[in-house]
Amino acid sequence: MNQNKNRNQSGNTLGDFFSSQMKQAFDLPTEPEKTAKSEESELAEAVEKQYDLDDTTPNIGWLFYKDYYRFKDAVGRIRISTKNVDGKQKVEVQGLKDKNEGLFKRNLAVYSTPSVSNAQNFTLTTTYPGLLAGSGLAHAAGGQDEEFKLGFSFDHTSGLPYVPASSVKGVLRSLLKKLLDKAISDVDFQQFMAFVLENEKHTFTKAQLTNFINHSFGSQKQAGQDIFLDAFPISRKNKSNETVSQPFVGSDSITPHNKNPLKNPTPIAFFKILPRVDFHFSFLLKPYLENGKEVLGIEEKKTLFKNLLLNHGIGAKTNVGYGQFQ
Repeated sequence: MNQNKNRNQSGNTLGDFFSSQMKQAFDLPTEPEKTAKSEESELAEAVEKQYDLDDTTPNIGWLFYKDYYRFKDAVGRIRISTKNVDGKQKVEVQGLKDKNEGLFKRNLAVYSTPSVSNAQNFTLTTTYPGLLAGSGLAHAAGGQDEEFKLGFSFDHTSGLPYVPASSVKGVLRSLLKKLLDKAISDVDFQQFMAFVLENEKHTFTKAQLTNFINHSFGSQKQAGQDIFLDAFPISRKNKSNETVSQPFVGSDSITPHNKNPLKNPTPIAFFKILPRVDFHFSFLLKPYLENGKEVLGIEEKKTLFKNLLLNHGIGAKTNVGYGQFQ
């Protein structure tokens, strides 16, 4: 009785009906054309063809955060393998190595860098070992040898790895606040400011710095007058400083020490911007005035911000060389 309820007028079961509908949806061969392949493998190939983007997509952010852990086949099973590690069976997701290599194939020739008219710009080039931004973002699923353990910042629209405007603003404000807090004489401060402003005759004083920080970056009582924009990679250079169409991202790892000196350390792999990549920094600046008189002009502000970034760097792990520019 129940079997009859599950059959249509043609005598086919509902399972047969839905199978035929799936074949039509994914353009599978009909019964007379059916090859020696199993129905399951045919469906898997069709689904991959319909929904899987290949590694030519330029949106690296999508590949890194969305596509990176898509390892399910057509019937929802995760492709895994097991191996013996120290006498224990370890389960690993297959394909992470291929995903990483797909990320590294990208070059900047296919991207158009966002730009703002009337902005003040300068370009800085990453040095060895590269640049990290957004490493505090979650990425790792845990327990996979090939996976990147740290996150990275990607522009949502273009998919480009970038340094967010908030990071640029935060670093520059922090550096100027440190100058304010340092116990240095007014003479030493003026000499330092003359150096970073590239103007030996400039007499910017420490007493003026507090008002300048509030003017440029804002405070609880006033909005900042300057606008800080996202910084994007725009080109890759070779050792001869020529622009080349080569990959601009890669990987690196750190090896934390264990409490047990006899236990092998486990490296932590992460994604990074490679050395010799040009970064485009942009601002919308206004002159800093005191009593109607210009103290720092737009070009002087731009020079100040540029030299502060050159001297300190930006991003994570700057204390061990990352995030430095030339």
